[in-house]
Amino acid sequence: WFSWRHQLVEFSTDYRVVALDQRGYADSDKPTSVDKYNAKILIEDIAEFINHLGYDKVHLVGHDWGGVIAYGMATIHPDLLSSLTIINAPPTHLFMEEIRTNPVQFLYSWYIFLFQTPFIPELLLQLDNYKSMDAMFGKKSLGFTAEEIQSFKWSMSRSGFAGIQWYRAARPYLYYSSDEMATKVSCPCLVVWGQDDQALVVEKIADYGKLVSSDCTVVKLPKCGHFSQQEQPHKVNDAIRAFLKRLSEGKSDN
Repeated sequence: WFSWRHQLVEFSTDYRVVALDQRGYADSDKPTSVDKYNAKILIEDIAEFINHLGYDKVHLVGHDWGGVIAYGMATIHPDLLSSLTIINAPPTHLFMEEIRTNPVQFLYSWYIFLFQTPFIPELLLQLDNYKSMDAMFGKKSLGFTAEEIQSFKWSMSRSGFAGIQWYRAARPYLYYSSDEMATKVSCPCLVVWGQDDQALVVEKIADYGKLVSSDCTVVKLPKCGHFSQQEQPHKVNDAIRAFLKRLSEGKSDN
């Protein structure tokens, strides 16, 4: 949940804002079996959580893997969403198409294939007091403080990197059948994209808006990397607030 700290502060005066650690992360449950991280199970986790909170509909926001699951929520449980916001995360079917057809994206995705191997990722990530976290978050341009990086290290030490199981669960079946993956989102959608993302090819994937929703707003953030909601929180917050304001006024982006 810590990655949403800026949004929790920004929106808590106007909304009930909830950020959760999904299974495999921080203090949430960490099943040992890979099949417990099937995307459909992860999607049902969110659906059950929404029902537990007592809401009929929510504005759902997701980043990276959370964005993949949020997109799945919008296709499998559209009745639970008032809107969908995706931050630096492509729909799975478009991402897999990029890996298969775009050599640049294939090379960008090297870590996905590494994370699908047994034992090795966990060992590498924990070496030298979680030095990998310094490499991931320590670049000056990202703007993370030493205290924030320590928070990520602490969280990962609590989880034992069980979240790696998400990658392993993706390998056998790539989540959905082609038809199910390509289902359009029926609710209004906001896509926020850091254009300097080093994990995803930007120019094609960031323009997927009209492929996933007939009411989709795409906001691109120059000089912003993969962790958009943390690197440029004010711009991300402004984009989300403008999107929610438009929805409250009953306006379409078409």
